[in-house]
This record gives sequence, C-alpha cells and structure tokens, in this order.
Amino acid sequence: MLWRTRRTNYCQVCGASRSLILQISSILPIPSDPNNKDYEEIKRERETMERWALLGYELSVLKGKGVIDSQSGKIHLEELGLLVGDEWDKMVAGDRHTTVWYWIQQKAMHLADQGIIKSEHRLQLLCQAVRVMRDRANDLMSCTDRDIPNGYSFVVGFLINLNLISRSLFKGVQWSTWFFESSGKVYLTSPAMWTDLILNAAIFISYIMLYEIAMTLYNPFMERPETDDVPHKAISAGIRNLGNSLGEGKDTRPSTMFWMKSQADEYKRLGLRHRPQETRNSLLSHSALNEVLQLDTNVTAAPRMRVLEGLKAWKSTRT
Repeated sequence: MLWRTRRTNYCQVCGASRSLILQISSILPIPSDPNNKDYEEIKRERETMERWALLGYELSVLKGKGVIDSQSGKIHLEELGLLVGDEWDKMVAGDRHTTVWYWIQQKAMHLADQGIIKSEHRLQLLCQAVRVMRDRANDLMSCTDRDIPNGYSFVVGFLINLNLISRSLFKGVQWSTWFFESSGKVYLTSPAMWTDLILNAAIFISYIMLYEIAMTLYNPFMERPETDDVPHKAISAGIRNLGNSLGEGKDTRPSTMFWMKSQADEYKRLGLRHRPQETRNSLLSHSALNEVLQLDTNVTAAPRMRVLEGLKAWKSTRT
C-alpha cells in the first residue's frame, strides 16, 4: 500500500537521522582542556555538523510536503534555529537537503586533513552514515517507483465522474416524472420520494469523498487537522533534542564511563570524578563479615574461623 510505504520510508529517515547524529557526536572529539587553543574552534565545528544533520532531516520532510524551495519553508527552518548566515542561498534549489549532506562530508574531509578526525576508518564511518541518510531521505514522495500510473488514475476518475453524471441525469428525469404525475404533490404523498432523495445524496457524497481520501492517503506529510498524518512535529522535536543534547558531550556521559586508572587524568579534565568500580564481593569487608558472624549465634567458632580464613585467601589472590 502506497500510504504504508511512505510512512515506512519516513521511519527509516528518522532512524538514519539519529544514526548520523550519533556518529557525529561519537567520532568528533571534544577537547578535554577548555584552555586548549583549538577548543572553541573544534566545539564550533562539532555543533555546526550536528545542526546540519538536523537541517538536512527537516529539509527532507519539507521536500515531501512540496515546500522545500518556498519562503514558508525557509521561515520554518529559521524559527527552528537551523539556518545560519547565507546557507539558504548557497543550497541547490530542489536538492537543498542533498546540498547539506555534501556540506557535512566536505567538513569531515577538512577535519580529517587537519588531524581532528584521527583515522581514515572514522572518516569512512561518518561518510557511510551520510550516504545512508541521503539514500533514505532522497525523496519521501518519489513518484518514479511508487505512484500509481497516470493512465489508471485517469480511467478511475473518468468512470466515477461518468457514473455521477449519468445518475444525475437519470434521477432528474425520474423525479420530474414523479412530480408531474402527482401534480406537484409527490413530496407530500410519497415517502419513497424522500427515501430516494436521501439515498442518492448519500451516494453522491460518498463518491466525492473518494477524492479527499485519496489525497490524504497519497501524501501523509501534509499538515491537516484531524487526519492520520505523520506526527512529524512530535518526532522531529525528539530528534532535535537528541542532536542538541549529544552536542554537549559532557552532559550526556555518565560517571561510569571511565574506570581505568590510566584514564583518571582525562576523567578529571572532563569535570567528572574518577571512582574505581566496586564489585559485589568487595562490598563485604573482613570486619563487616566478622561482625555478621559474631551476631549470628547459630554459627559456631570452628565454621566461623574457616569462613574468615577463606576470606583472607580470597583477598590475597585479589592483591
């Protein structure tokens, strides 16, 4: 079904967008020391690429709505804070989202040349995420491989209109005959007249509504009240929140991320407190176990000593 296909494609675009945001946030490093001479520049480059990922995502949906080049689309992006400077003017009309993917890859190549992206493998991972995003978000309303043939649509529309015209002429002649034969009293003496009138009105309305339903199902990205369209506002808000949050890597990294002692200095520079990971067994110290055994009156001295000796042997292996 065409409606389901386009909604499935939209879900794939959302997933690819999240993956691209994740790759940018993970691959582009955040300088550990704010006093680093390149700190502000690298931070700005990272934030720019995150914003571009969100910009390309929104442009893909605007293309599905048919307003990617319109002034209303530009205003919408400015209200979201995704457009900066002359970016709108530098985009290729009709392929503005593709232009943004080009920007991201060009920026990644520049950062790789500067040594900020430190390996070719990381660069390939980032470019692969961009490629998947471009593939998923190329055209949500692609008519090349999804639309019903124009000939079929024409025949269906022609038959519906022909049926409505034929039925209108037939009922017009029939009702005028009834009206003439009853000397104009058919509406007062014949309930069948009212029944036929209401029934045919319902048939006409049903046929006309087919066009409205077809339009709604054809493009699920148009914003119409009280329809089962794609809830893009809610979904895009979540994706933008993800991008903005991951852009500040320090605020999204838990205190359990670094456990190795060799990472303690790095951990401290990031503003996090290094604490060795505690195992479940280490929580029960020798003295604590001894207190527990002393409190347990059912434990005799000999078993207690065996337990303590076993604990000492276990501790010697740990050290």
